[in-house]
Amino acid sequence: IPEVDKRIRTRENGWAIEALATLYEFGGDYCSLLMALKAFRRIHLLCRREAANWLASDMAESANHLAEQLAMGRALLQLHRVTFDQTFLEHAGKTLLAINRRFRHPDSGFITSAVNASRHTPRQIDENISLARFANLVFHYTGDTRYRTLAEHAFRYLSIFEVATSRMEEAGILLLEQELQVPPLTFHIESSELDTFNNPFM
Repeated sequence: IPEVDKRIRTRENGWAIEALATLYEFGGDYCSLLMALKAFRRIHLLCRREAANWLASDMAESANHLAEQLAMGRALLQLHRVTFDQTFLEHAGKTLLAINRRFRHPDSGFITSAVNASRHTPRQIDENISLARFANLVFHYTGDTRYRTLAEHAFRYLSIFEVATSRMEEAGILLLEQELQVPPLTFHIESSELDTFNNPFM
């Protein structure tokens, strides 16, 4: 019988939190939002460390991989989108800045692991697309040009001919290019039914 991994994984929970919050945003399923918030509180309690770094799991694994940081950063932004709570947006930005400090490649893009990081550490296409789109959205939400610069640094790697043409079916780079050129459609909402929910950061 294969060993069952019973650890609570940060990356997978980040994906689930973002998906559940998105389901609430487009489907109005309030139970999905409650599940997302409950999962986030658990990960925040078990896996968050100082400087907006997220450990890989509840077993105190180090925060050395971009995947965990990116998943939780995107989850934070999506929670802000559906709750209108500025604290989530603030911490999404802090996570991005922590990513920039630890995973930024000196030439372009962001490396997948901070373990023994060097100029030759691999950069992953999907992670850089996701990170750039995430950073660009945070820029539009906050107006802070640091996040725009971060998105452009990731796009610079994706624009390298050998990278852009390595997977001909990859449409994410074209989508990112469009998003960098055209501001997203926005709505100003005065209030929310979730104004008084229990924020795990408070």
